[in-house]
Amino acid sequence: MGMDVFGRKPTSPEGEYFRRNVWGWRPLAQLCECAAPDITADCEHWHSNDGDGLDASGAAKLAERLQLLIADGSVAAYVKRRDAALAQLPDEPCGCCDGTGMRRDATGNDKAPCRQCDGKGKQQNFDRHYHLDEDDVKEWVVFLRACGGFDIC
Repeated sequence: MGMDVFGRKPTSPEGEYFRRNVWGWRPLAQLCECAAPDITADCEHWHSNDGDGLDASGAAKLAERLQLLIADGSVAAYVKRRDAALAQLPDEPCGCCDGTGMRRDATGNDKAPCRQCDGKGKQQNFDRHYHLDEDDVKEWVVFLRACGGFDIC
């Protein structure tokens, strides 16, 4: 699953369409909400694909704010802090084998090492699947500048 973001009145091809899979969209949207709550408040549903979005003025303001934060190093610092926090998250018990490391058959008997966790009983914290880097934000800014408003679908 992903988010398809369509420009309402694009002024160039870069403003027609922006896509991120769910692993890339969530942290990008969270960054926007943290960096510009006064602007992003006009879009109520950043984390669903129900067609919500920003008008042309809001998109342009968000692009301007994000560009300033890229230029002054704030985005790079945010990504670095985020990555460090994610790296510190502890592993979680494997949901497939309930942390036993053994896969169970239909009768509930241990059958073989769990393939999900390679028999370890633990797996990477789920939040570590979500990624963000500065280039994602730069690409988003290019889209925002040229989209004429957008809808998240």
